[in-house]
Amino acid sequence: MVANGLNTTGVIVKEVRDSSVARSSGTGFFALTDASRAGIVIDRSTSTLNGGSGISVSGANALVHLGNSAVRGNNVGLSAVGGGQILSYQNDQLGGNGVEGAPTGVLTLK
Repeated sequence: MVANGLNTTGVIVKEVRDSSVARSSGTGFFALTDASRAGIVIDRSTSTLNGGSGISVSGANALVHLGNSAVRGNNVGLSAVGGGQILSYQNDQLGGNGVEGAPTGVLTLK
């Protein structure tokens, strides 16, 4: 699932709940952007056994909020490049990935 903010001037926000991305040859959840903004809110979902990253962000205005979700068995668990951010509510399960990766920051449950 991709939130592609390349070559646009708008804001793209996707929300994913109670979903699974599995066995893709690429990345499970991917937010990418250049000058625009793109984000994904992921709640109670899984990204499993993907050939790329379980969750990836690319670009300074790319953002993922991650809560109550599992990222397992991917080539790379979490990947943030180019200033993108993966922010976690600290209640996720990350394990069994070739390279685990880590959230770039944390969020507080309210």
